[in-house]
Amino acid sequence: MRLKPFKRMQVWDACSDALITFDKEGMEDMGYIIENDVITAALTCQLDALSDRVKVLYRSRAVGYTWPAPYSSAEGSPFVKIHLADGQSLHTRLLIGADGQNSTVRTAAGINNIQWSYNHVAVVATLQLSESTENNVAWQRFLPTGPIALLPLSDTWSSLVWSTSPDHASELLRMDDESFVDAVNSAFVSQFPPCDNHVAQAKLASFFLSFTVE
Repeated sequence: MRLKPFKRMQVWDACSDALITFDKEGMEDMGYIIENDVITAALTCQLDALSDRVKVLYRSRAVGYTWPAPYSSAEGSPFVKIHLADGQSLHTRLLIGADGQNSTVRTAAGINNIQWSYNHVAVVATLQLSESTENNVAWQRFLPTGPIALLPLSDTWSSLVWSTSPDHASELLRMDDESFVDAVNSAFVSQFPPCDNHVAQAKLASFFLSFTVE
Protein backbone atom coordinates (compact mmCIF):
# COMPACT_ATOMS: atom_id res chain seq x y z
CA MET A 1 0.00 0.00 0.00
CA ARG A 2 1.33 3.43 -0.95
CA LEU A 3 0.58 7.03 -0.10
CA LYS A 4 2.66 10.16 -0.55
CA PRO A 5 2.31 13.86 0.26
CA PHE A 6 3.11 16.32 -2.51
CA LYS A 7 4.55 19.78 -1.95
CA ARG A 8 4.22 21.27 -5.43
CA MET A 9 2.16 20.98 -8.60
CA GLN A 10 3.58 21.83 -12.00
CA VAL A 11 1.36 22.08 -15.06
CA TRP A 12 2.61 23.04 -18.50
CA ASP A 13 1.48 23.02 -22.11
CA ALA A 14 3.26 21.03 -24.81
CA CYS A 15 2.35 23.42 -27.63
CA SER A 16 3.08 26.79 -26.05
CA ASP A 17 5.12 28.43 -23.34
CA ALA A 18 2.26 28.26 -20.84
CA LEU A 19 3.50 27.03 -17.47
CA ILE A 20 2.07 27.30 -13.98
CA THR A 21 3.45 26.07 -10.67
CA PHE A 22 1.49 25.74 -7.45
CA ASP A 23 3.47 25.79 -4.24
CA LYS A 24 3.69 27.68 -0.99
CA GLU A 25 6.85 28.29 0.96
CA GLY A 26 6.67 27.03 4.48
CA MET A 27 3.58 24.90 3.92
CA GLU A 28 4.15 21.34 5.04
CA ASP A 29 2.11 19.51 2.37
CA MET A 30 -0.30 20.60 -0.36
CA GLY A 31 -2.11 17.29 -0.38
CA TYR A 32 -1.74 13.52 -0.54
CA ILE A 33 -1.88 10.92 -3.28
CA ILE A 34 -3.35 7.77 -1.76
CA GLU A 35 -3.90 4.37 -3.35
CA ASN A 36 -7.45 3.06 -3.25
CA ASP A 37 -6.45 0.10 -1.06
CA VAL A 38 -5.23 2.50 1.64
CA ILE A 39 -8.49 4.45 1.61
CA THR A 40 -10.56 1.26 1.64
CA ALA A 41 -8.58 -0.15 4.56
CA ALA A 42 -8.99 3.08 6.55
CA LEU A 43 -12.74 3.20 5.92
CA THR A 44 -13.08 -0.47 6.87
CA CYS A 45 -11.28 0.19 10.17
CA GLN A 46 -13.64 3.07 10.91
CA LEU A 47 -16.68 0.92 10.13
CA ASP A 48 -15.35 -1.84 12.39
CA ALA A 49 -15.00 0.71 15.17
CA LEU A 50 -18.69 1.60 14.71
CA SER A 51 -19.89 -2.01 14.59
CA ASP A 52 -22.37 -1.35 17.40
CA ARG A 53 -24.15 1.20 15.18
CA VAL A 54 -23.28 0.21 11.61
CA LYS A 55 -23.76 -3.19 9.99
CA VAL A 56 -21.84 -3.88 6.78
CA LEU A 57 -23.20 -6.54 4.43
CA TYR A 58 -20.10 -7.63 2.53
CA ARG A 59 -20.50 -9.46 -0.79
CA SER A 60 -24.14 -8.37 -1.00
CA ARG A 61 -25.79 -7.17 -4.20
CA ALA A 62 -29.06 -5.32 -4.66
CA VAL A 63 -31.17 -6.77 -7.47
CA GLY A 64 -34.37 -4.74 -7.16
CA TYR A 65 -36.31 -2.08 -5.31
CA THR A 66 -39.91 -1.58 -4.25
CA TRP A 67 -40.75 2.09 -3.92
CA PRO A 68 -43.28 3.59 -1.50
CA ALA A 69 -46.49 5.07 -2.85
CA PRO A 70 -46.08 8.71 -3.97
CA TYR A 71 -48.71 9.74 -1.46
CA SER A 72 -48.83 8.27 2.02
CA SER A 73 -51.86 6.20 2.86
CA ALA A 74 -52.96 4.03 5.70
CA GLU A 75 -52.04 0.92 3.73
CA GLY A 76 -48.87 2.21 2.12
CA SER A 77 -45.37 1.93 3.57
CA PRO A 78 -43.10 4.97 3.72
CA PHE A 79 -40.05 2.75 3.29
CA VAL A 80 -38.07 1.69 0.24
CA LYS A 81 -37.66 -2.07 0.08
CA ILE A 82 -34.30 -3.29 -1.22
CA HIS A 83 -34.19 -6.83 -2.58
CA LEU A 84 -30.81 -8.59 -2.28
CA ALA A 85 -29.48 -11.39 -4.47
CA ASP A 86 -29.41 -13.84 -1.54
CA GLY A 87 -33.15 -13.40 -0.94
CA GLN A 88 -32.89 -10.99 1.97
CA SER A 89 -34.59 -7.61 1.92
CA LEU A 90 -33.92 -4.32 3.66
CA HIS A 91 -36.20 -1.37 4.41
CA THR A 92 -35.17 2.26 4.65
CA ARG A 93 -36.65 5.75 4.54
CA LEU A 94 -33.56 7.11 2.76
CA LEU A 95 -31.83 5.28 -0.09
CA ILE A 96 -28.60 6.87 -1.35
CA GLY A 97 -27.70 5.97 -4.93
CA ALA A 98 -23.90 6.14 -4.71
CA ASP A 99 -23.38 3.12 -6.95
CA GLY A 100 -21.40 4.63 -9.78
CA GLN A 101 -21.87 5.90 -13.32
CA ASN A 102 -24.38 3.21 -14.30
CA SER A 103 -26.37 3.55 -11.09
CA THR A 104 -29.08 0.92 -10.75
CA VAL A 105 -30.70 3.06 -8.05
CA ARG A 106 -30.98 6.02 -10.42
CA THR A 107 -32.33 3.81 -13.20
CA ALA A 108 -34.86 2.08 -10.95
CA ALA A 109 -36.03 5.43 -9.58
CA GLY A 110 -36.51 6.80 -13.10
CA ILE A 111 -34.10 9.68 -12.57
CA ASN A 112 -32.92 11.00 -15.93
CA ASN A 113 -29.35 12.06 -16.61
CA ILE A 114 -27.58 13.79 -19.44
CA GLN A 115 -24.25 12.53 -20.70
CA TRP A 116 -22.05 12.86 -23.75
CA SER A 117 -18.75 11.51 -24.94
CA TYR A 118 -15.57 13.59 -24.95
CA ASN A 119 -13.99 10.92 -27.18
CA HIS A 120 -11.30 10.45 -24.55
CA VAL A 121 -10.33 7.56 -22.34
CA ALA A 122 -7.75 7.34 -19.56
CA VAL A 123 -4.84 4.92 -19.50
CA VAL A 124 -3.80 4.41 -15.87
CA ALA A 125 -0.76 2.61 -14.50
CA THR A 126 1.61 2.49 -11.55
CA LEU A 127 5.18 3.16 -12.66
CA GLN A 128 8.54 2.72 -10.97
CA LEU A 129 11.06 5.54 -11.25
CA SER A 130 14.51 4.72 -12.55
CA GLU A 131 16.03 6.04 -9.31
CA SER A 132 14.79 7.02 -5.88
CA THR A 133 14.05 10.74 -5.44
CA GLU A 134 12.02 12.88 -3.08
CA ASN A 135 9.24 12.52 -5.67
CA ASN A 136 7.04 15.13 -4.02
CA VAL A 137 5.81 17.00 -7.12
CA ALA A 138 2.57 16.32 -9.01
CA TRP A 139 3.24 16.78 -12.74
CA GLN A 140 0.75 17.41 -15.52
CA ARG A 141 1.39 18.22 -19.16
CA PHE A 142 -1.24 19.12 -21.74
CA LEU A 143 -0.50 17.29 -24.99
CA PRO A 144 -2.30 17.80 -28.33
CA THR A 145 -4.17 14.54 -27.64
CA GLY A 146 -5.03 15.33 -24.00
CA PRO A 147 -3.39 15.73 -20.58
CA ILE A 148 -0.92 13.30 -19.02
CA ALA A 149 -0.20 13.34 -15.29
CA LEU A 150 2.18 11.65 -12.88
CA LEU A 151 1.27 11.66 -9.22
CA PRO A 152 3.75 10.57 -6.52
CA LEU A 153 2.99 7.42 -4.53
CA SER A 154 6.39 6.94 -2.85
CA ASP A 155 10.03 7.85 -3.43
CA THR A 156 10.20 5.25 -6.21
CA TRP A 157 6.62 4.89 -7.50
CA SER A 158 4.20 7.21 -9.30
CA SER A 159 0.64 6.89 -10.54
CA LEU A 160 0.11 7.63 -14.25
CA VAL A 161 -3.11 9.00 -15.73
CA TRP A 162 -2.92 9.56 -19.49
CA SER A 163 -6.07 10.96 -21.10
CA THR A 164 -6.11 10.48 -24.85
CA SER A 165 -8.17 9.35 -27.82
CA PRO A 166 -9.57 5.79 -27.85
CA ASP A 167 -7.35 4.84 -30.81
CA HIS A 168 -4.20 6.13 -29.13
CA ALA A 169 -5.16 4.44 -25.86
CA SER A 170 -5.53 1.11 -27.69
CA GLU A 171 -2.11 1.66 -29.26
CA LEU A 172 -0.56 2.32 -25.84
CA LEU A 173 -2.13 -0.80 -24.34
CA ARG A 174 -0.74 -2.97 -27.16
CA MET A 175 2.84 -1.82 -26.50
CA ASP A 176 5.38 -3.97 -24.71
CA ASP A 177 6.73 -2.62 -21.42
CA GLU A 178 9.81 -0.96 -22.89
CA SER A 179 7.88 0.78 -25.68
CA PHE A 180 5.26 1.99 -23.22
CA VAL A 181 7.91 3.44 -20.90
CA ASP A 182 9.54 5.19 -23.88
CA ALA A 183 6.16 6.66 -24.85
CA VAL A 184 5.57 7.97 -21.32
CA ASN A 185 9.01 9.60 -21.11
CA SER A 186 8.59 11.09 -24.58
CA ALA A 187 5.18 12.52 -23.69
CA PHE A 188 6.77 14.61 -20.94
CA VAL A 189 9.77 15.97 -22.86
CA SER A 190 8.95 15.95 -26.59
CA GLN A 191 8.54 19.31 -28.31
CA PHE A 192 5.42 20.16 -30.28
CA PRO A 193 5.08 23.11 -32.66
CA PRO A 194 5.21 25.96 -31.93
CA CYS A 195 8.31 25.35 -29.82
CA ASP A 196 8.03 26.74 -26.32
CA ASN A 197 10.75 28.39 -24.29
CA HIS A 198 10.32 26.09 -21.31
CA VAL A 199 12.13 23.10 -22.80
CA ALA A 200 14.77 23.38 -20.09
CA GLN A 201 12.06 23.13 -17.46
CA ALA A 202 10.61 20.07 -19.22
CA LYS A 203 14.04 18.47 -19.29
CA LEU A 204 14.37 19.16 -15.60
CA ALA A 205 11.08 17.34 -15.10
CA SER A 206 12.47 14.32 -16.92
CA PHE A 207 14.91 13.76 -14.05
CA PHE A 208 11.96 12.96 -11.83
CA LEU A 209 9.90 11.27 -14.53
CA SER A 210 12.34 8.82 -16.03
CA PHE A 211 11.32 5.17 -15.98
CA THR A 212 13.09 2.00 -17.00
CA VAL A 213 12.11 -1.61 -17.54
CA GLU A 214 13.99 -4.09 -15.37
